[in-house]
Amino acid sequence: MGDVTGSFSAERVKLAVRDVTDGLVTYKSRQVEAPRYGMTDDQFQDMVRAADFSPVKGFKKDDILRYGQLETVGRGKYLVKVGDAYLQGKSGPFVLTLPQPSAGAAIGGVVPR
Repeated sequence: MGDVTGSFSAERVKLAVRDVTDGLVTYKSRQVEAPRYGMTDDQFQDMVRAADFSPVKGFKKDDILRYGQLETVGRGKYLVKVGDAYLQGKSGPFVLTLPQPSAGAAIGGVVPR
């Protein structure tokens, strides 16, 4: 049975957020939803650095990595904002999509090789 004390616990809130969202990571001093459960800040940053930003119009990858802020718009999907504007792709706002675990891995199952 869960805690039914009715008192606030910051740790319980943190665990609840993690369980519902796969956890939060900190990227450039802001928290965003992690694309997969248990991901560390460093793993997330490495994944962002390895991402393909070639569809973005008007910005170099180095500038995006330096100045871009991320906003979660779905599991493993982020809008990228530089200043007050969202980066644009070929047909509208650019959405950075980071790799997701396979369905079996997401529920703790065995994934074929």
